[in-house]
Order: sequence, then structure tokens, then C-alpha cells
Amino acid sequence: MGRRVGQSRGHNYPGFLLALLPPGAFILLGCLIAWKNWVEARAAARRPSSPPLALGDGV
Repeated sequence: MGRRVGQSRGHNYPGFLLALLPPGAFILLGCLIAWKNWVEARAAARRPSSPPLALGDGV
């Protein structure tokens, strides 16, 4: 009667259960945000910096 309750993944399921569980979703979201910040920091470090603009007296 209830022998396969909660087992609806199929025979060839690869076993990636992390994103299915609520805490796993937050862990995965945190990893994605950290990866995005790392990529943006690398891109900013590779950009050539422009020289600062000189401020005048307003004359």
C-alpha cells in the first residue's frame, strides 16, 4: 500500500538532492552569489584604471 511513498525520482536519478531540499536551495543560492561576485571582481581587476580627473578652481 505505502511502500514507495516519497520515492518518485525514477531508476536513473543521478542523486543531486541538494537543490531539492530547502536548506540546499539556500546553500546553492549563496554559492551562486559568491561565484557572481568573484567573476565581477576578476573583471574589475582586469579593466585598466583611468587616471583621476583634475579638479579646477571653478574659474
